[in-house]
Amino acid sequence: MPVGAAQANFDRAAARDGTQLEAVRVPLINQQGHFALPRPAAEAVRAALEAVFRALDGEAAAQIGKRQTSLPGDFYHAPTGTFTETDETQHFTSNGPAK
Repeated sequence: MPVGAAQANFDRAAARDGTQLEAVRVPLINQQGHFALPRPAAEAVRAALEAVFRALDGEAAAQIGKRQTSLPGDFYHAPTGTFTETDETQHFTSNGPAK
């Protein structure tokens, strides 16, 4: 599936359901990922995000070395304050060997 296809499908399904979603940029969603989350506010989720990052053979030095440029979230649902990111090939990939 081409990059963007899952996002477009999700958007169409939400619209059919009457759910209004929008794209937004916030400083917390940036190229450094969980490493740039503010302390102490993010302590409740930091360990879980780090566990996922390590399980996927994430490279901490490479991630930390990225800029804190804000990235657009795929979808934001304003009434609930919920961000949704569709999982496509650009997410959660590593350069390590396949397991």
